[in-house]
Amino acid sequence: MIQILYPLGLLAALGILVPVIIHLWNIKSGKTLKIGSVFLLGTPTNQRSRSFRVQDWPLLLLRTLLILLAAMLIAEPVYVSTQKATKQAGWVLLEKAEFSNIWKQEHATLDSLIKAGYKIHDLAYDFPKIEVKDSATTFSTPSSGKLPYHALLKQLDHLHPAGTNIHIFAANERGNFRGVEPAKHLNVHWELLQPDSTNSTWLAAAYQLQNGGVRTLEAVAGDKGTYYKTTQTSTGANPEIPIDTATTVVQLYAPNNMADAEYVRAAVKAIAQYTERKISIAVLTDINKLSPQTKVLFWLSDRKLTDAQRAALPRGTRLFSYEGDKVQNIKSSIQDAAGVALQNVTLLKSTQNASKKRIDNAAAPDKGIWIDGTGQPVLALTREGKIDHYRFYSRFRPDWTEMVWSDQMVYFLLPVVLPESAAHYAFRDGQKAPVSKADLNNAQQIAADANLKSQVVATDVSPWFWYLLLLLFLTERWITYNKRKVVS
Repeated sequence: MIQILYPLGLLAALGILVPVIIHLWNIKSGKTLKIGSVFLLGTPTNQRSRSFRVQDWPLLLLRTLLILLAAMLIAEPVYVSTQKATKQAGWVLLEKAEFSNIWKQEHATLDSLIKAGYKIHDLAYDFPKIEVKDSATTFSTPSSGKLPYHALLKQLDHLHPAGTNIHIFAANERGNFRGVEPAKHLNVHWELLQPDSTNSTWLAAAYQLQNGGVRTLEAVAGDKGTYYKTTQTSTGANPEIPIDTATTVVQLYAPNNMADAEYVRAAVKAIAQYTERKISIAVLTDINKLSPQTKVLFWLSDRKLTDAQRAALPRGTRLFSYEGDKVQNIKSSIQDAAGVALQNVTLLKSTQNASKKRIDNAAAPDKGIWIDGTGQPVLALTREGKIDHYRFYSRFRPDWTEMVWSDQMVYFLLPVVLPESAAHYAFRDGQKAPVSKADLNNAQQIAADANLKSQVVATDVSPWFWYLLLLLFLTERWITYNKRKVVS
């Protein structure tokens, strides 16, 4: 069955009116009649007779078909068919660099799949095929291009017939499965790889404190996520990674919102006291006096930065700015990107007496660090050339949010002031937390039961319309040429 993707493209078919009118319009010259009456010896007027009839049916039909075919091409026709699902052997997907770990953990499973006719492909963009000849060299090379699992699964879902079995050997880390949805047409079996126990702890960071000491942060991976424990050492310690001795320079620009700046300055001072990091903070009255050592700039002004001001910011600056200009009164709470509430902080609260507000963020960047209850960004991060731009769709004012009266504002600003320390102090890092293989496969089985009975396949038939259009065009030109030749 032929279907069209863009029905509005068929409006181009109205162009058939042009050749129809041209072919129907036939004007015959009038004849001068000589008569013998002396009363009609004056100069006679030319009389023209008009008749509407088709002069050349073949050309009219050809030209009409040409316009109709062009309209169909604009509408993008596809041929839709239904294929019955058949459970058949498909692919084994894995990351080449992880083959040694996979072979140790899943030797029997992998060997039986290969014998059953499964083909091995790299778990990367375009799924390049892997020829297992010398595993020592083949799998020591990293994958050509690593993409998130959810993006790979969407691509994979369109490459095989419905019901094809796919076995994916993937690292068992929760961060890999953010946004992953079950395949709609495939039987996907997740084979999760357990992390190497020797790599469950590592040194994450080391930095100099205000008192001259050194604090090291050791990451510990557990069943519920990655946690950090701190150890304070003397300046003579020699950690495994370089010690960060730099002072974080924070500057605030709020020409008309000094009350907002005071809330932010108090929170930054609390961050410095809490983390014992070396942080300096100052309020700017002239943006042209911005320090070249500035690491964080809070632009607490409703006036936007100009392109020249943005270009003048030091490389690596973290810019925090107020965004938006349309106010909305809502009642919601601030959450992280995974939908976990920020320790029950009430943000943008709405009551009968006083409404908490937010700025309309319909055009907000996709990557929201913090979101509201509807999923819209409250704090969004974009990479803009040499700076990191944090866009805040609210205001640091009591009539906008209760957060300014809460100690949660410290946790809210910590990822901006010290992004490398946010997970160490504020929230656990769930990226490396393991996931349940049963949960993944059960979700996939539910999707399989609902969708694997049959698969609707759409095939592009535009090339055939192009061939037919070219054939009709050549035929029309040939007939027109021969007609003119006969007339001449």
